[in-house]
Amino acid sequence: YQTPLLHGIFPWLAHYDGLCYQVIPMASCVAVALGIDYDIFLVSRIVEYRMLGLSDSKSIVQGVARTGGIISGAGLIMSLAFSGLFFSDKLMHQQIALTLVTSVLLDTFVVRTVLVPALMMIARQWNW
Repeated sequence: YQTPLLHGIFPWLAHYDGLCYQVIPMASCVAVALGIDYDIFLVSRIVEYRMLGLSDSKSIVQGVARTGGIISGAGLIMSLAFSGLFFSDKLMHQQIALTLVTSVLLDTFVVRTVLVPALMMIARQWNW
C-alpha cells in the first residue's frame, strides 16, 4: 500500500500510507489455519501411501499427485471468496482481502506443491 504498484488497479490507494494495525493479526490467523488444513490433508495422504508399503519418494509423489487438484481447487475457491472483500467500501477490508488472497495463493501453489514435497524428499526417513 506504500508503493505505487497497485495504484493503477486501485487508484484510491494513493492517499493511504500503510496497513491498518488489525490486518496482519487477522490475516495471519486465517492463513495459518488454512495452511495447516491443507498440510494435514497432504501429509495424511502421503502417510497412507507410506503405510501401504511404497518407498518414501513414491509415497510423496503419489500423495502430491492425488491431492494436488483438490488442494488447488480449494485454494482457488478460497481466494475467490476472499476477493469479495475487495468490493467493500472500508479500506481495512480491502487490505485484508489482498493479504488473504495473496497468502492463500502462495500457500496453494508454492508451499503445498513445491516446498512441502521438496522438504519431505530431503528429509526422507526423518519424516517418520
